[in-house]
Amino acid sequence: MFLDEVGALPPVLQLKLLRFLQDQNFERVSEAVNRSADVRIMAATSHDLEAAVASGAFRQDLLYRLHVIELTLPPLRHRCDLCALADPFLAFFARQTGSRFTGYSPEAREALVQHTWPGNLCELRNAIERIAILGTGPEVKLAALPERIGQALARADEPIEVGRRVSLEALEDEHVRRVLRNTSSLEEAAFVLKINPSTLYRKRKRLGL
Repeated sequence: MFLDEVGALPPVLQLKLLRFLQDQNFERVSEAVNRSADVRIMAATSHDLEAAVASGAFRQDLLYRLHVIELTLPPLRHRCDLCALADPFLAFFARQTGSRFTGYSPEAREALVQHTWPGNLCELRNAIERIAILGTGPEVKLAALPERIGQALARADEPIEVGRRVSLEALEDEHVRRVLRNTSSLEEAAFVLKINPSTLYRKRKRLGL
């Protein structure tokens, strides 16, 4: 049984899931019959569960029950094969829409790489579907990308530097972005920044990362 976004479960459902994991028994809604199920649970979440436990939003005993074998999938912004994912999407949606696309311009590819992709693979898929519907081809130009993605290239061309006329908040935000980009997990980034993972989680959420 695959449970997506288990970190978003409200407390009452966390308790029910914990009980099921303990004895594999459950009751259907509006039914008093006790049933059992022999299933293997796979759970996924984009939340930092250890930070959620520290804040009281997630049960520690449930975390320990779920945390048997951990698989960490890096966010899209940390993956080096982004274009290898973008190319098949373009070919797929070109067939769906009857469009003819030969690929991306160098500027468009660079913008795809520079974008932070807070929506991960779903955001990439939807962006390329939009290109296939609205674009004219045969090459995907920078102007064909959604504005929020095209702007990533402009931001990359104007890096924030110490000593420039920028606010401390802007400097901190840029430093957080770069550390997150160059570390493999939230916990590692928090260690580098010398802050609590829950604090970094809130900063990352505010920055849309």
